[in-house]
Amino acid sequence: MTYKMVFSDIDGTLVNSNHCLTPATIKAAQHVVSKGIPFILGSGRQPSSVREINQELGIKMPVIGFSGALIWDENDNKVWESGLTKALAIEIKRAVNAEFPDLCCSTYSDRLWIVDDASLPSLRFEQSITHAPMTEGNPAELLADNAVVHKVLCTGDADVLDKVQAHFAPLYPMCRIYKSQPTYLEVMNISASKSAAAAVLCERFGITARDVIAFGDNYNDVDMLKFAGMGVAMGNAPADVKQIADKIADTNDNDGLAAVLMQEFG
Repeated sequence: MTYKMVFSDIDGTLVNSNHCLTPATIKAAQHVVSKGIPFILGSGRQPSSVREINQELGIKMPVIGFSGALIWDENDNKVWESGLTKALAIEIKRAVNAEFPDLCCSTYSDRLWIVDDASLPSLRFEQSITHAPMTEGNPAELLADNAVVHKVLCTGDADVLDKVQAHFAPLYPMCRIYKSQPTYLEVMNISASKSAAAAVLCERFGITARDVIAFGDNYNDVDMLKFAGMGVAMGNAPADVKQIADKIADTNDNDGLAAVLMQEFG
């Protein structure tokens, strides 16, 4: 079968463990695009950071940010979003901080990344990967009343985050609360997902889900892998993510994505 559209996660999938694109991946992505096939990146990162990866790949495509909560078109115009209200995001952040004071909670709204303490090593590390600017302060003061919060990100000890997920998921059924990495817990609108964003872009391009191939490595990719005609889990993905995939690629450090792309589109 010839697939007509590609969706790919970034961290753990498109880039290697050093968060770098390899020459093989760049070549494969450009090869796919040269055939007129949309190559869409979907990530937990901010859209501006996803766009940077597009620039490194040398392609001009829409981007999916915040694990599906926000889509920018190829000219950086907002075309779709699903988020939390300012009041709900602040309520959740305060509740998490009160119950689990050792965790760090960041608030994301479009281009704004609000943190309590920009000097924290975990935040500096995240910034070194995404290149996004941080704004230190209180979301209640920095956000407009009508602001859409695309994500609240809790970072910290993996076991503690498991407890946060177990405790808060039943309390906030209107939210999607899940891990995107062992030490990252994302809180988003229940309607925000990579598969929802993929469906929006499929409609925009006139392509059905069965004509899509998607790549991912973690729990926030599962719905996208299920959505696609062929869902490809990376070799470095957790076992239960691999279990739902149609195909298992080699790891992100062994150019697994590039190998599958060249196999399917070569």
